[in-house]
This record gives sequence, C-alpha cells and structure tokens, in this order.
Amino acid sequence: MSVRKRLIAYVMCYVMAFAALPVSVAGAETTGSEVSGENSLTITCGEKTIFQYGDKLTASGINNDSDTDAEYKWYRVKTDENGQETESEITGTGNSNATYQLGQDDIGCKIRVKAEGGTLQYKECTTEQKVEKADNDQKPGTTEMIITNETVSGAKDGKISGLSDKMEYSTEKEGAYNKVTGTEITGLSAGTYWIRYSGTETHNPSEAVEVTIQKGEAVQLNITCGGSEKFQYGDKLTASGINNDSDT
Repeated sequence: MSVRKRLIAYVMCYVMAFAALPVSVAGAETTGSEVSGENSLTITCGEKTIFQYGDKLTASGINNDSDTDAEYKWYRVKTDENGQETESEITGTGNSNATYQLGQDDIGCKIRVKAEGGTLQYKECTTEQKVEKADNDQKPGTTEMIITNETVSGAKDGKISGLSDKMEYSTEKEGAYNKVTGTEITGLSAGTYWIRYSGTETHNPSEAVEVTIQKGEAVQLNITCGGSEKFQYGDKLTASGINNDSDT
C-alpha cells in the first residue's frame, strides 16, 4: 500500500473514532432560564390614545414568573428642532414600578419604559405621541355673571360682571382671547362674547360659554324753536329726545 493510501486510511479511522464519542450541547438541558428572542413591553392608560398631564401610565410585558429580578424604568424623551432625541431617566418615588403618573415636566415629551435588572431580553417601548396638557373641565357659570346691556344704541357701555382674573374673553369662539383683569369687562358693544377659563402650564383652556350684550334703544334727538321752521339770529332752540327717567 502506498504512503498516500495509508495516510487516507489513518485519517478516516480517526474521524470515525471521534464521531463515536458522546457530545455535550451547551444549553440543551435548560428549562427556560435562557430564552431566545425578545419580549415586547407596552405602555397603556386605560382606553386612552392620547396621554395628558395627570394620566397614570401602566407598563406591562415583564414575565415576573421567570424573571423576578426585572423592574420597569421610566424615561423622558425630548426631541430638539433637528429631530434628535435626548433620553433622561425619570427619578422619584415609584419610577421603578409598573405605573407612572405624568407630571408637568413630561408635557411636550415622549415617555419610554425599559425592563432592567432581569435575565430575559425585552424590547423597550416609547409612546408615539408627546404628552399633552390636560383638559380643563372647569366651565364658567353664566348664572354667576351679571350682564349689563347697552343703554343706547352705539353707546358701547355694555358690561359683564361676576368674572375672575383666571378667565378670558373673545368676540369669536375660536378667535384670539383677551385676559380679564379684575372681576368685570366694561365698554362693550352690543354683540356676542365668549368667556372661558384661561389655559395654564398644565391645562388647556376650558370650554367657552356664550354671553350676549343686547343692543340699546336708538335715540332720536330733535331741535325745535317753537313752531317756527326757520331759525334766525336770536331764536332760542330746544333739544329733546333724552329719556331722563332711564338716563339721568
């Protein structure tokens, strides 16, 4: 037998002998301590799709039965004008729990939750929309307002009293609003006005209520000189038309 054939035979015997040895596969005996892939986390707030100041968010997805050391960590995500995100951990009581109540600093930010400290792998979850201000359920009461109509048409002396400096008013419901200073608005023309509570750093403006200033009576003034239709030097003219009973 040539040297080459002897060498091939030797190698084949070695391979067959090695194949007959028992093989140990790492992880084959595990029972769930190692799980391939990642588990998804979620953030919810009941049935709401928009998250607002004061809402209580709930994170879920950690498998507490097999991952007892894992905990939720909450993060605030700010986005600059170039679309770059900056993440910062939210500190404070309860930030490692499954729930988090949105605060003033969260307005305008996205919220992110991560699972940390466990043995499993999890996908972090980030809200798609930024946190918004809360709705203002406080609504001005029209029964508390005192409406003073115009005394005379065009006098612009209407008035709305019984207000507060936390309110604002406008001549259009969806228009620009002016701040109420004090407890009343004076110098108003006849027409419709909308009153609402102003927005704050944490709440949107309230729903507006409609108030109407009625137009005053038109006054016709007259000038007479007795029965004469012609006015001359020295004549004494008399004006009339003012209602002294209601306009003293």
